[in-house]
Amino acid sequence: MPIWKWDAALARLPSSRSLLIRRLLRDYFSQGRERLKLRSFSIRFFPQILFSLVLGLSAGCAAFHRDTLDRRIETNKLTRNGIEAINLGEPERAERLLTSSLLRSPDDVQARVYLSNALLAQNQTNRAIEQLQIAVEQSPTQPELHVRLGRLHFSQGQLLPAARHAELAIEIDQKQMDAWDLCGDIACAKSNWPEALAAYQQATSCGGNSPPIQFKIAGVYERMNRSLRALSAYEQVLSHYAPGEQPHDALVRHGNLLTQLRQYRRAIEQLEIASRQPNSSAESFVSLSNAQVLAGQLSDARLTLVRGSEAMPESAVFGMLLGRLKTPQNENLVLR
Repeated sequence: MPIWKWDAALARLPSSRSLLIRRLLRDYFSQGRERLKLRSFSIRFFPQILFSLVLGLSAGCAAFHRDTLDRRIETNKLTRNGIEAINLGEPERAERLLTSSLLRSPDDVQARVYLSNALLAQNQTNRAIEQLQIAVEQSPTQPELHVRLGRLHFSQGQLLPAARHAELAIEIDQKQMDAWDLCGDIACAKSNWPEALAAYQQATSCGGNSPPIQFKIAGVYERMNRSLRALSAYEQVLSHYAPGEQPHDALVRHGNLLTQLRQYRRAIEQLEIASRQPNSSAESFVSLSNAQVLAGQLSDARLTLVRGSEAMPESAVFGMLLGRLKTPQNENLVLR
């Protein structure tokens, strides 16, 4: 209703009331005109206002993105430098760099695993286990992390947690060779030879005929007094290597087993190779001398012990065994 019609209607009211109502109506219509002006302004300038808001938000997002990207680049640089420090044999520096990286990005599993390696290189095994435990919690579906953590527990003689992580790794991936290998090692630590054999055989079925695992299988056969199976397993291990590159321990164990089976000529051949390797051990010389004594080659046995004493003058075993060879009873020489 126009305001002039309101004035005509109010003229019939008492003067005091009509004056009050007129004042209220004028205020109301005055506010209505202001609202109308504001609405017209909003409609007219809405695109410009919206554009300004979008531009401001975009600028803020861009600044936030740049800041996030810069932090990520700095974090990755710290991680790379930490890994490089480990490779250079600088575990303390690696620890500082990787710790700084993890302060910026606590969820970086790779950095945490390498920090565990840096701590392990400093013989801080308990701290290494703590870091690796966090990595496993952050990425529980990686079987390799479970195996790595299980290995650390095993190195500390903690067989229960070691077995638990090996089992978790197998639950995630039944073809996880390293997890089965760890199960075999745990069974050996318990002197459970049948269980160890089954685990190692399962490991070889996952990853082929791995020489290190075949070597463990041969040792288990020896423990079970299955000499012929052990002999075959050692021969299988040695067949993976070219002459001159065969593992020292495999040669010695194979030679000793041949000696037990009274195959002295073959035993002497294997042990002679082992004793002439750059990383030869006192056991290789003594085992060779023992096989030569049993084969009736006493002079060769003495020469072997002399050669061993010259190669390892700090070892007293050679002088002791040479003294025994001078006695009428040429006893079976065994390294004890």
